[in-house]
Amino acid sequence: MPNLRKLAIPWGPAAARTAGLISGGALIVGASLLGSPGGAVQAASPPAAPPAPEVQPAAVPPGHWVAQPTTVVLVWGDTLWGLAQTYGVSVAALQAANGLGQSTAIYAGATLAIPGRFLVSARGVTLSAVATSLRVPLGQLAALNSASAPSVGTIIWVPPQAASAAVAAGQSLADLAHLVQAEAGNQPFAGMVAVAAVVLNRVKSPGFPKSIAAVIFAPGQFESVQNGTFWQAPSAAAYQAAEAALGGEDPSGGALYFYNPALTTNTWIEGLPVVARIGQQVFSR
Repeated sequence: MPNLRKLAIPWGPAAARTAGLISGGALIVGASLLGSPGGAVQAASPPAAPPAPEVQPAAVPPGHWVAQPTTVVLVWGDTLWGLAQTYGVSVAALQAANGLGQSTAIYAGATLAIPGRFLVSARGVTLSAVATSLRVPLGQLAALNSASAPSVGTIIWVPPQAASAAVAAGQSLADLAHLVQAEAGNQPFAGMVAVAAVVLNRVKSPGFPKSIAAVIFAPGQFESVQNGTFWQAPSAAAYQAAEAALGGEDPSGGALYFYNPALTTNTWIEGLPVVARIGQQVFSR
């Protein structure tokens, strides 16, 4: 899970700050705002907030993340209304994400969690489906959002920690899809799934790194990472193959290595026990 970014906001009126967040090269400006101005910074110490529970995300319904969550270090002059305008989030969502109830009181030196933003891109998405996929209580999600069945183009506000976990899961899927495209984009679909499965098998096996990214970017492990072809855009099939492997499919038979016999000059890998042959590639342990 990526660390939440702390952002020290310069002193001054919220209206003078830049509104919106940049995601994927696009400027995401604020959605509709709820609540009313108020809630100036207080001098007293804030009450302690209970820690948010850890979550492990499943597949997220159709849509995409337009902003990762963050935390803001509060300074004198900050108000909930001003911060809502700056980050394109409702006052109500800020209150819900930070356990403030109906209070607008915030305190200099404290941190304020900014919810994640998920853009709905298909019909039929419900808050219940999102809550199930992110494994967060429906009531917690409902407190951040007014619509139970958001229409296409609607922003769903997501608890910061759940959003961070989901973003991390999405990055793992993207990394796998890039590797599949580069290493097996011209192979049968089963071979593409098998390449992704090799990465997951390594994560679960002793002697290998314990995350998808660490396995993929370990020095000297995959030629496509070394020569830069890893960064070519994955096809839809590459994403589907990565998703299939993440879902438990493994045509490789538990392999930890793969290679093309017509291209390799590595005698060590050719001496390993072969567990599967798919297309032009050999899978071994």
